[in-house]
Amino acid sequence: MQKRLTRLLYSPTVITIAATIAFLVFFSLTTLWIFSTFLMPAYIESNHIVKVPPLIGLPLAKAEDTLQALHLVPAVTASYYSDLYPEGSVIAQLPYPETEVKEGRKIYLTISRGKLLPKMPYLVGLRLPEAKAMLLRFGLKIDSLRFVHIDTIAPSTVVAQNIPPSTPVTPDSSIFLTVNLEKTITVVVPNLVGLSQVEAEKQLVYHRLRIGALRYEADHTFLPGTVIDQYPRPGDTVERYTPVSLVIAVE
Repeated sequence: MQKRLTRLLYSPTVITIAATIAFLVFFSLTTLWIFSTFLMPAYIESNHIVKVPPLIGLPLAKAEDTLQALHLVPAVTASYYSDLYPEGSVIAQLPYPETEVKEGRKIYLTISRGKLLPKMPYLVGLRLPEAKAMLLRFGLKIDSLRFVHIDTIAPSTVVAQNIPPSTPVTPDSSIFLTVNLEKTITVVVPNLVGLSQVEAEKQLVYHRLRIGALRYEADHTFLPGTVIDQYPRPGDTVERYTPVSLVIAVE
């Protein structure tokens, strides 16, 4: 039995198997040593750890240059309106500044779209005071007014605007409105010469005119307090509520 066991242990087959196992063990140990001694340090060395720089507030192009100089990869993922940061600048980043990452890591950026601009409101059909108040709520103002006469539209109504509704506008946008003006009503100036000042003033009120400047002159032809001259002249056609200047006689 012992001889048979001895012959089995020293048989070519067993020796071949044992040699193969020994070779595999040696090869595995050698490979592990090479990997841990040379390959792993080289792998670690090729993936340097860097700190993420602060990018918020930088223009996108400068932020990209900064990241690429550190072998990091910029990636824009979103954009939002911002009152704090100008259009095209970074308003958020991930990972955060000073975070340690490996080279080649993507850095996700959010970009500002600038301020959210108000949109031009629809003003046609509004009375001029209402249009002014609406523009004021948006921080806007009227640059110029143009007046027209349209009998079928109420006076002081906006009939046109130069900037179409819903157009984004800024506080310095030039806004021009066309407004319907009440049709001018004219009256004929009455003859006030020879009337007393009190009677002349009543006539002016009756004809929808206003009392203008009063001047007093010595005159011996008319009684004191009598109108001796006027401007505009009797018979002139003027707009309602035009002031009429009078010259009053005194002793």
